[in-house]
Amino acid sequence: MRIECAEDCGNAPRKAQLKELIISLAKSPIDAGQDLMADDIVWDIVGKQRIVGPEGVLAAFAVSADGKPAALRIHNIITHGNTAAANYSITMDDGIQIEYCDVYVFRGFGKNGKLKEVRSYRIQLT
Repeated sequence: MRIECAEDCGNAPRKAQLKELIISLAKSPIDAGQDLMADDIVWDIVGKQRIVGPEGVLAAFAVSADGKPAALRIHNIITHGNTAAANYSITMDDGIQIEYCDVYVFRGFGKNGKLKEVRSYRIQLT
């Protein structure tokens, strides 16, 4: 999988964590980022499903991968306090392109705070 990422997406600890989470979920969600997620994480994929717990999140991402990602482009990761946002696009090997925007809420303000809530917006373009 080809990965493109804006240079400033890794210049802070929390940005680097989210960058790695996005990449690992796109590549292979089996064990991706479980150490970053709180035990009671809620991941809301707007208009599709609401998932509770790290195991459920990873299982949902593993099942939702209809094809194999050919390219991932992370446009921006923005962090402030205990919140963050990322927008990125994934192009599948069959040419389908999906645009994402995720809003993250961490349990705490330090770099070791766990993800407690994620709200994902997805738009399939082709």
